[in-house]
Amino acid sequence: MKRKENCYKDYFINYLRKYVAILSNKKNKNIRKENEESFDNFSDFADFLSAKNSKIFKKLKQFTNKLSLIKKLKGYNDIYDCESKNIIDSSRFNYKNCNQLLKFLFILSLNIIIELASDKKDENQEESDDESETKITPGSLSDDEEEDSQGLIVESDKVVLQFIRKILEKIDRDRKQQDKYNAKNNIKEIKTRNELNKDENLRVMQLLDLETRRLRNEQTKAGLKNYADLSKDFEDVLERDEDEQNVRAQLGADATDEQVEEALKQRDIERYEQTQIEVFNTAEGDDEMNI
Repeated sequence: MKRKENCYKDYFINYLRKYVAILSNKKNKNIRKENEESFDNFSDFADFLSAKNSKIFKKLKQFTNKLSLIKKLKGYNDIYDCESKNIIDSSRFNYKNCNQLLKFLFILSLNIIIELASDKKDENQEESDDESETKITPGSLSDDEEEDSQGLIVESDKVVLQFIRKILEKIDRDRKQQDKYNAKNNIKEIKTRNELNKDENLRVMQLLDLETRRLRNEQTKAGLKNYADLSKDFEDVLERDEDEQNVRAQLGADATDEQVEEALKQRDIERYEQTQIEVFNTAEGDDEMNI
């Protein structure tokens, strides 16, 4: 429950507050042009980088700056006895209540941001005054102004709605990435891998000779070896069996055991010769470098 509380606080501070502050800075509009790699962490919000949009987010910044106060909101767990059975002191504001309040405040904050973006009275008045006083002619605009005057009228509420959608998508994506490494998913992953290894372990037991199988069982009972590691401990047995199946497939169904064994020996010889060639080439390269 405490982890969920910290996650909700993270949504306020490291998502809403941080990205609004970044996008409200007019100087950030050239980050992509100067250095693409420096903007990798904020690539989801690169489309919002413009002089016109910075004015929109600057308006929102006055509200989002106050979201850092959310850190003061804390839940407290109930106090139990030494056996963790009976409650000695009940918390008036526990983790569950705190999480519910944080969830409500997050939704409320999104609504406030949307309402702030929808309030365009002053903004529309300024734009109409500027248009009536200034006549735009080709070449009379600076680079920043020309970017904002390409005939595309971007409504602030639409920009903010797109921004909120990006924020929620990023939160969901980051949450799923973090959940891959929690204790519950780790246990599930271990069980899944054990199930996948079960077939290979049974196959190894069938390939082992009787004496080796009996010794392995004794080691497992004594706790010296784990049954789950059977396929890893006998990787050479599995590789040998795979090679034999490949050789039989090449020689055909009529191949005798002697022919298969001879082909396997030839493969071993070729592999050994190949390793010797690689060792020789490596040593020769060291000589050229006077090592």
